[in-house]
Amino acid sequence: IQAEKAYESGGDVYYSVRSFPEYGKLSGRKIDDLRAGARVEIGEKKTDPLDFALWKKAKEGEISWDSPWGKGRPGWHIECSALACKELGEQQIDIHGGGTDLMFPHHENEIAQSEGALKHRFVGTWVHWNMLNFSGQKMSKSLGNFTTMRAFLGKHHPEIYKWMILAAHYRTAADFSPETTDRAIAALGRIYSALAVAESILPAGGVSSAVVDPVFQKWADETWARIAHSLDDDLSTPEAFAALFDLVRQFNTQVKRGVKATSVLEGKARAFRDLIHRFGKILSLFQQPASVFLRELDDLLLAAKSIDRAEVDRLVEQRTVARNSKDFKTSDQLRDKLLELGISVSDMPEGTHWEVAK
Repeated sequence: IQAEKAYESGGDVYYSVRSFPEYGKLSGRKIDDLRAGARVEIGEKKTDPLDFALWKKAKEGEISWDSPWGKGRPGWHIECSALACKELGEQQIDIHGGGTDLMFPHHENEIAQSEGALKHRFVGTWVHWNMLNFSGQKMSKSLGNFTTMRAFLGKHHPEIYKWMILAAHYRTAADFSPETTDRAIAALGRIYSALAVAESILPAGGVSSAVVDPVFQKWADETWARIAHSLDDDLSTPEAFAALFDLVRQFNTQVKRGVKATSVLEGKARAFRDLIHRFGKILSLFQQPASVFLRELDDLLLAAKSIDRAEVDRLVEQRTVARNSKDFKTSDQLRDKLLELGISVSDMPEGTHWEVAK
């Protein structure tokens, strides 16, 4: 109000859009075009239909706070500017994110009111995410095709949701469906399985005899260069994931589960593990020990299939006894039974490893 960018009207306070010539610069809209389609709601006393509320007079029974204009509450847009200034200070924000549906009018109004009050640029870079669809449709309460994060995390590991969202470029609409959930589980299972092999080769807290394999190290270095380039190129996480999978394939062809550790294999395992952790730290992925994640993932998959872990362990143990006694017929029958349950088994020198088929 003191800067003549807002005015009081009947207990309400409105921002004067006309006082901010750059209004519309984020969405590319022109004030004159916007004004042609604007209208004033009943009970509002605006100077201009485009003006938006900074403060609203309290209605009967509504929660309110005292102000120089009487009891009332803040407008939706000013809440965000106030929160940003409280938490980040009154300097320019580097990056401000949000959905594409918030670009106009919410973010336009944030810019106008913040720059009007602070007298400097509000945000350096705006990043707008596209919508999240549910099985091909816009997710909304009115359609009833939505779930809550609490419900999803009751059935799935948090990294599954992260992968689902990051597997689609942020400018494209992401799809939330059983199919995308399954693809995320399969992708994470594949990477964590390779990571588990690498961790099994490296000594636990001991002195490592790792020798750098120049060929594999070259693969790792080139993979990191591809990942860095992808993330620098408009945060292209799908391209970064593709580069990561190329390295996973290369590692899996050279290092097998249960193989006896050598200094060269330790070198490959260390290079692979370090790159996975380095990449994961950026996106908050792959930070758990692989064995812990895979067990949690198997438990969730077992629960989804209504299978008891103890039953699987019992069948695997029976199969091990049959194999040790060279009763291969029984062993094969038990393997088939496990496969029917969706359990894959791998026989290694140190014993049998099983996991839920992903």
